Amino acid sequence: MAEPKRAGAAMRHAEVIAENITSLIGGGTEPASYEPGPAALLLPLGPHGGATELPGGQLLGPERTSEYKGADLMVDRFFETFGLTGKD
Repeated sequence: MAEPKRAGAAMRHAEVIAENITSLIGGGTEPASYEPGPAALLLPLGPHGGATELPGGQLLGPERTSEYKGADLMVDRFFETFGLTGKD
């Protein structure tokens, strides 16, 4: 099933791919599979603006959007994903 081209889905794709690569390196034979999740849309407009639509149609304003994403564009999440410490 096709899904919208959104960053959240791409990040979930990458997590499954990384899990499969790690498994193959370790001798695993059963690949993990990807299951599309509910779509959400976070649109930051600077560090204090934007809007969010959550699954089910719930809308969040600029304050909550900046809490989720706008303040640092999820940089800390990428540091964790790539096993980095600090902001090297």
